[in-house]
Amino acid sequence: MNKQRFKNKVERFKRDHVISMKRDRVSSTNESYYKYTVTIQNKDGKILVIPQYGKDAQHVLRKIVRDRMWEKFISNWPFYRSVIITIGIINLIALFSLLFIK
Repeated sequence: MNKQRFKNKVERFKRDHVISMKRDRVSSTNESYYKYTVTIQNKDGKILVIPQYGKDAQHVLRKIVRDRMWEKFISNWPFYRSVIITIGIINLIALFSLLFIK
C-alpha cells in the first residue's frame, strides 16, 4: 500500500531534464545574443538536442519552455477551436435575443 502510493507520487513528478547546455558562439546579427545547444531528456527517456539563441542561459531556457508549451497548445488546437466557436455562438444567440425579443 505504502509503496504503491510512493510510486504514483514519483511518476506524477516526472519532468523533462536538461542534461547539458553549451554556449557555442556569438550571434552574427546581434552581438548581445549567443547560440546555445541544449540537450534535454524527455519524460519517456528520449534525448533532444535543441539549438537556441538567447542573451543568457535563463533566457534560452525560458524560450524553450515557451516553445514547448505553444507546441502543446497547438496539438490540442481542435479542442480549443471548438470551445471558442461554441462561446462565440452562445454570445451571438444572446445578442440576437436582446435585440429582437422585447
